[in-house]
Formats: sequence, structure tokens, C-alpha cells
Amino acid sequence: MINDGINNVPDKTIALFDFSNGEVSKLIKKPSRKRDWFTPHFYNCLPLVIGNQYGFEIVSAFDFNILWNGGDYRYDTNVSQVLTEENKENVIVQSASSHFGHGIVSINTDIVFRTPPSVNLIVTGPINTVLPGITPLTGIVESDNIRTTFTINLKVNQPNVLIHIPKGTPLATLIPIPRYFGDKFEIKDSLDIFDKKIFEEELDIYIKQGIRRNNKNVRIYNGQEGKGDRDYFIGRDYDGNLFSDHQKP
Repeated sequence: MINDGINNVPDKTIALFDFSNGEVSKLIKKPSRKRDWFTPHFYNCLPLVIGNQYGFEIVSAFDFNILWNGGDYRYDTNVSQVLTEENKENVIVQSASSHFGHGIVSINTDIVFRTPPSVNLIVTGPINTVLPGITPLTGIVESDNIRTTFTINLKVNQPNVLIHIPKGTPLATLIPIPRYFGDKFEIKDSLDIFDKKIFEEELDIYIKQGIRRNNKNVRIYNGQEGKGDRDYFIGRDYDGNLFSDHQKP
């Protein structure tokens, strides 16, 4: 049995059980740093570029169409798979159907993911990927314990509009996260944690950084010049202090 203390999934590993002779594994992708709708300017935003590459994607195995009439019953959402000789076999490894009603399309991919003990998978929309007329739903899967598949769920938000999903379209992003990790956090006012001197220091940097970013002034750091709006990308604050363990794309 997986994760029984003997047959544990190794740390920082997602075990993929593909019961379809490797066909489903082709639908799991490491996301690209690029997006078709990004202009070059977008790639100057470090949070977006890192977000593009986060987790793992599941893509569609075939083209399919969705038409929702606005009703809440399962039959109010029509999901039709566009089958060709090339992708007929893909129906075996992935399916799209109206399971919950309410304009929700459920994608089932014939694969099981297992994570190390006490690690969940966040199953959310494909990051920074636009699915016209659709809002992907987010779920947290106890993937260290579950021994079956789970569905990707897409909520149609425009009734009576035909939505086409091409083959290869990212449908979801999977992100591993320790169980209860987010649950243990709370938000506290900074003045309940730090003294006023620290608060005023942060406020001063915040104001100066904002002014310089808006003015696009150039400053020199250790013999190198750079604009204020590039500080975060480089990994430094207004005073030139380098971030600790700065993540780069």
C-alpha cells in the first residue's frame, strides 16, 4: 500500500500511475514560461513569469464543444467531443461530461497521482491561460491517500454561447502543498508584531520605492544602473539590499 510507512512516495515527488500504456502521461506537461497572449512587456513581470511555470498542467486529449442553456440540470449542458481517426483512442484516457449540472463540465483523465505523506494537490485553473467563457473551479485533493482519479471542473459562465476547447489546451494546473500549510496562517496587523520603528522604516521604503517607480528614475547600485521598476525582478529593495533566496524564472 502506498504511503504505509514502507512504500512511501519520496519527498518532492509525485508518483504518476498511468494505466493506459503511457497514453495519459502525454497529457501531463511542465508549463512553459510563455503565453500566446503575452506581449514582450509581460515578461518583465517576475511574478507572472514564475506563475506561468508553476506546478504541472493537464491538457485536453481532443477537441470538444460546450453549449450551456443556463439551466441547473445536467442535461442543460451539452458537451460534444470532436472525434477524428487520430484522437478516437483518446476518449479512453480522458472524457468530458456534464456531471454536476449548473453549467459545469467535468474532465476525467484516467490517471492516479500520489504524493508523499501529508501532501495535497491544489487542482486549479491553468495559470495565466485564458479559457474564454469559462471559470475553472479549484479543489484540494488529498492525493497522498486517494486511490482513484479526480475530475477537473470548468464552470461555463456564458449561456447560449458555443465554446470550443482545442486539443492540447491546458485545462488545469496541479500544485503540491503540505496539508494544513495554509490553514495554519493568520493575518495580524504589523504593529502587533513589530515596534513602530520597523513600521516607519517599511513605510519610508514603500513611499520612496513608489515615487521612484513612477518616475522611472535611474539609480546606481554597486556600479550597475537600473530602473526602479526592475528592482523586484533583480531581487533588491530601494536601498540596494539583495533579497535572500531570490527566485528567478
